[in-house]
Amino acid sequence: MTDKMREEFEAWMTGLGYSESSLWRVDIEGSPRFGQYMGVTVSEMWSAWQASRAALVVELPTPAHWSLDRDMVIDAIEAAGVKVKP
Repeated sequence: MTDKMREEFEAWMTGLGYSESSLWRVDIEGSPRFGQYMGVTVSEMWSAWQASRAALVVELPTPAHWSLDRDMVIDAIEAAGVKVKP
């Protein structure tokens, strides 16, 4: 889910006018910042983006009300980047 979130975040940032170079990440293996965005502002925006997604959780109704397979529904929701409450 993090890869999908990152793709959506970067598409959103590009739509706001940020250049691809502003979305560069630290790629030095072993660095404590490995995988993080180089720019402080972009890093903070990424943290906020992740927190907003973590706070979004869908509680599904009881299976008796479903006409689709439960696992199929959960997979589709999670593929959209939303967590499903157990």
